[in-house]
Amino acid sequence: MRPWAPVFLALAASACSNAPVRIESRALADQVRAIRVPSHVVAAIANVNRATHDLQQERGREPRLVEVADRLGLSLEHVQMTLRSVSQTVSLEAPVGSDDSNRMLKDLIEDHRWWPRSALERSATS
Repeated sequence: MRPWAPVFLALAASACSNAPVRIESRALADQVRAIRVPSHVVAAIANVNRATHDLQQERGREPRLVEVADRLGLSLEHVQMTLRSVSQTVSLEAPVGSDDSNRMLKDLIEDHRWWPRSALERSATS
């Protein structure tokens, strides 16, 4: 056996033992959310949450976003963008209004891919 082989095998074994955990956590993140969020964004959210929790424990109060950004070495805008990606997911089939009109959220969203008026204008100009 070569002199470097035990070190290489130990490093390879530790890298392989962590791989299933990373794969499982990524798969879980994909299944939990209704809308798939890229894994790097899931990791960024976890980092912001961890830093927020640590600062809260250290200072005994809710930390300001600037403090979280400083702890992570990120810009304030990056932390704000990360927190916006955590927003609550709402179904497009959620009822809208308190009456019995059976209107859903998807009925209020305009579809920009197809619009009869613009189709008519395009055909009139060509």
